[in-house]
Amino acid sequence: SATTFLKTAVWLGGWTFFRPPGWLLVVDPLLGVLFVVRTFRCRPRPQNRAAHLVALTLASAGFVAFALGQRRIFGVWGGVGGWYLWGWAPWLALLASDLVEVRLDRDRELVASAVVAAGLAHLVWFEVAYRVYG
Repeated sequence: SATTFLKTAVWLGGWTFFRPPGWLLVVDPLLGVLFVVRTFRCRPRPQNRAAHLVALTLASAGFVAFALGQRRIFGVWGGVGGWYLWGWAPWLALLASDLVEVRLDRDRELVASAVVAAGLAHLVWFEVAYRVYG
């Protein structure tokens, strides 16, 4: 995680035009919370809860430090670039497997929500990239 935050600061710091529109920074987390609440439920006996809590705390602290550093150094608010988050995929998959389960009656909603989220993200970033590269 520490390497990820440092690489992202160097990479995105010079590419400040790759920032999402402000409305997406508000809408995306709200839709994410709604999506999680509607489609997942906590497992009755979660495993490795303490280890996941430590990892989440460290990742959150690193993200906050990165965002503040990005603001201080480059004058803009930044976040971890999405391609670096792929390195976290194994932990996130284990986290999901250990702590939550999909509500059986909401599996179609889960797939539909994921497709809509991916489509929205691609449309927004296409617009950003098109403005920069033409």
